[in-house]
Amino acid sequence: MVPVEELDNYKEEVIKIYQSLHRHPELGYEEKRTAGLIADKLREYGLDVQVGLAITGVLGILDSGRQGKTIMLRADMDALEIEEKTGCSFASEIPGKMHACGHDGHVSMLLLAAKYLAANKEKFFGKIKFVFQPAEENSSAEMRTEAARRGYYGVGGAGFMIQEGVLENVDACYAIHVNPLQKIGTVFINEGKAMASSDKFTATIIGTGGHGAAPHKGVDPVAAAAALLDAYHLLPAREISASDTCVVSIGTIHTPFSSWNILPERIVISGNIRTFDDGVREYVVGRMGELLAGIATANRCKYEFERMKGYNATINNKKMAVRAADVARKVLGPGNVILSDVPFMSSEDLGNYFLKVPGALIWLGVADDKEESPGLHSPYFRLNPEALIYGTAIHINNVLNFLN
Repeated sequence: MVPVEELDNYKEEVIKIYQSLHRHPELGYEEKRTAGLIADKLREYGLDVQVGLAITGVLGILDSGRQGKTIMLRADMDALEIEEKTGCSFASEIPGKMHACGHDGHVSMLLLAAKYLAANKEKFFGKIKFVFQPAEENSSAEMRTEAARRGYYGVGGAGFMIQEGVLENVDACYAIHVNPLQKIGTVFINEGKAMASSDKFTATIIGTGGHGAAPHKGVDPVAAAAALLDAYHLLPAREISASDTCVVSIGTIHTPFSSWNILPERIVISGNIRTFDDGVREYVVGRMGELLAGIATANRCKYEFERMKGYNATINNKKMAVRAADVARKVLGPGNVILSDVPFMSSEDLGNYFLKVPGALIWLGVADDKEESPGLHSPYFRLNPEALIYGTAIHINNVLNFLN
């Protein structure tokens, strides 16, 4: 077991890298500066490095020289289209872009774990793959087109990295995600269900429009839309078992080219579906299409339904989760680790890796004790850089525990 205190010499570097990345956020598949910094550091530490995977992804391989298993550690690299409002001394220097989800912290921790492990190869058997993945959050239409040109048609960079072969011969996978609502020096791990799948839907109801003074002369989609909203909100509660977590949320209701005194020609409703079970996922999508068809037809309207399949659920392997919790207790102390069966309904593409190999997502507390920390994806999001050395220690000890 490597105690946090043994990593004191790494603390300054992990914070320095983090602040540099935070100043220069880059969006999905555009992380050129970030990838360059990562590749340079990995080469400096003595790893074999592959660049340009999934456009901007980086893979570092560390071989102990002794036969054993292979573990993969993953960090995402991309930022968000958010204007930073923290006012911190190392705030984003790129207008309209910000590391508001802590991916700069993820990269920093994984890099310093690579540095320590490369300097201490005698402490483990087998190999380590350090995966630095692009486009976990989102990417521009232009870059999605570029991904398709290279033969990838999925969403999120994880599937693209898998297509590039990063999971070949991998026996297990771990990843750390920062949590600004969780106290520094603590860890939260889900035993199984960790994060939900996420699909977007668009339901369009088409009438004929007309003057608001004479609704009988047109076909008004408003009544159909009102009935559909009720039906969609009732669907998870009345057709899905209470033991199967499912959320249907309406995000937008839009009447293009309409006004207060006009019957809209069409109403476009969009939202998201989140669950943990693919059977439930497909059932809900199917029923949403059926409900739209029935309600629209009853109201003399036409209709269109589109489902954009998003991320798969992230399901931790229970043995890997328990193992990670045991490691974290030794590093942070028993009272600072929670192993829970309560999942998060937010989503991330890490689950694609876990469909192929057993793994676990670890939530690392990065909250500043002095004041309340805003949540992820906030323009005021911040993490306490002092927390990063704890995540570095968790990475290192998970590797030693698994490979040995």
